[in-house]
Amino acid sequence: MNLEIKIVDKSPIHAFIGGITIIKIGIELIVRVGYAIDKISDALADIAKVTFINDEIWVFTQYLWGYIPEPIIKVKVSPESEIAGSLVGEINFRAKFGVDLIAIRREKRWIYNPIAEERILENDRILVRGEMPSLVQIKSYCKDDAPISFKFEGDEKKSSFDIKQPEIESIMPKIKNTYIQMIDISETMIQLAISAAFFNNEEVAEDVLEMEELMDGLNIMFEKQILELAKFVPNTRDIVGILRIGFCCELISDAASNIAEMIIKGFKPHPILVKAIKETSEILLREQVSHQSKFKNITYNEMR
Repeated sequence: MNLEIKIVDKSPIHAFIGGITIIKIGIELIVRVGYAIDKISDALADIAKVTFINDEIWVFTQYLWGYIPEPIIKVKVSPESEIAGSLVGEINFRAKFGVDLIAIRREKRWIYNPIAEERILENDRILVRGEMPSLVQIKSYCKDDAPISFKFEGDEKKSSFDIKQPEIESIMPKIKNTYIQMIDISETMIQLAISAAFFNNEEVAEDVLEMEELMDGLNIMFEKQILELAKFVPNTRDIVGILRIGFCCELISDAASNIAEMIIKGFKPHPILVKAIKETSEILLREQVSHQSKFKNITYNEMR
């Protein structure tokens, strides 16, 4: 079934005998962005389904999680911690600890994206995301002395294949590097594409399209690496999940590039969106580092 969407403006200014005009500039961009975001959400949902269709996915996540720039870990809130009893809104996790609060695990209940009025109780387990030094800091503040773990709940399962097998062990670092690049780039592409649409920034849109070409190459490389791994796995169904995640990352990057293409083609934000942009406290710019720049030859951590 083919679905066709037409954006129609019935105001007197655009009316004429025998029909009405179709307004493409402005509103159509919003519709296309919404369509792309819907595709992104579908891909993310497919990634979540991998857990149900492929039990062996935990082998890869446990191996790769520690190498992701901002992993998610579980932290137990001790009764002696200052956080116990505080409202989420009273604790600026990002400013104070450099982490984002993802969810709260309370007994057998999950509280996702907790609101500011949600109170953190003793013995809660909070899921936080951040760089490793920040994760160490939040664990210390919560007085959680357990080692950092990327395992959320349940007993660890036994894999049908040995990740320490020499042939597999030699391939996994390659898969790790490609996988992390794909995750990081696809996530960055979403942020840049939406920002390019909201701020009508063609330079950023061009960057997104360049990243899409890089993603295409990474996806092909990732598929080859997984096929190489398949030769040493007793049951190839056990690696379908990680292959599916790579495919979903490609879908996400495609959706982001579709948004960027709209900006390159000249689609402009709707006037209401333009007004909202003017009132925002943050804007997006792309600048080239000059020879005289203070940022020259310094690391990202040194700039922070």
